[in-house]
Amino acid sequence: MTNATEGVKDFYDRFSRSYTNYANGTSALAELLELKESDVNRAFSWGDVQTWQAIEESLELKIEQRRKTGDSTPINLLDVGCGDGTWALRIAHYCFSKGQSVCITCLDLSPAMLESAKKQFDDFFSQCGADDIYVTYEICDLSSGLPAHIKTKGFDVTLCLHTVLNHLPAKALAFAIAELVTSTHGYLYLSVKPPFSRPTFYAAPMSEILHFDRRNEHLYALDRSGSFHVLRSNLISHQQLIDALQPFSVNAEYVGLDVLISRLTPDPRWVGDDPTAKLLPIDDLLSLEARASLDSRYLNFANHILAIVDTCSNSPSVS
Repeated sequence: MTNATEGVKDFYDRFSRSYTNYANGTSALAELLELKESDVNRAFSWGDVQTWQAIEESLELKIEQRRKTGDSTPINLLDVGCGDGTWALRIAHYCFSKGQSVCITCLDLSPAMLESAKKQFDDFFSQCGADDIYVTYEICDLSSGLPAHIKTKGFDVTLCLHTVLNHLPAKALAFAIAELVTSTHGYLYLSVKPPFSRPTFYAAPMSEILHFDRRNEHLYALDRSGSFHVLRSNLISHQQLIDALQPFSVNAEYVGLDVLISRLTPDPRWVGDDPTAKLLPIDDLLSLEARASLDSRYLNFANHILAIVDTCSNSPSVS
């Protein structure tokens, strides 16, 4: 592990117990598996629904291909920076519901987060008794590359979601994305915080932060308990993603996750119980969001950019 990532490991070790509730608004297994775009208790509900819809499409394609050819091999999934394992768990649950076996490799820098992922999967197995789901867990520092025995597996689907790449040194971004692309023989999903996104503390609500500053590739934050935190934090633009993918024959699509929703939804800490706050024309807002999310002019203003990369495409397109 490098000095550049040691602080990131310690940070997520510290917040591992509370992270699931922060990111998902719940730690209950059934609720983790059910995504609701209008759930105000979840920090990323709107963007998570968009992300899941994209992942679900690729899973369905992979499952249908296997059915047509009589291929009984498991879908091979890699989750880099898996955190508490929620995204891998959703995929496991989806494949289980379709009668599709799946092999999942969970990688993370934080041992405590890997323990959280293992606990979630243990709970899932105890409730569902899924025999055709295989999960392994391994510590990995992506800035140093993927382990050699991992890179040769040829994953059908690879995830690197929710700011994993933002915690790398800026000079390591292209290398890390190259590691992910060359290890994937199917679909790669990346999501990053872009330059003009809303502020984040990454592992707790911003309401818990009294003061923060982001400079020199780091976030400096003082929380309400009086603890001071220093964490590597790079913001990654749409163009940087394009540049990192340019050397490869891949097809990439980009979606802005939460361009308008968070900015236009009233904050109850500010407006209180003012009933007029509920008059926001949500259907119109969702329509605007859908258009803005696919407009490249707005990508750097989204809360996250999602890159959907088809690594097996014969028609390279990364614009």
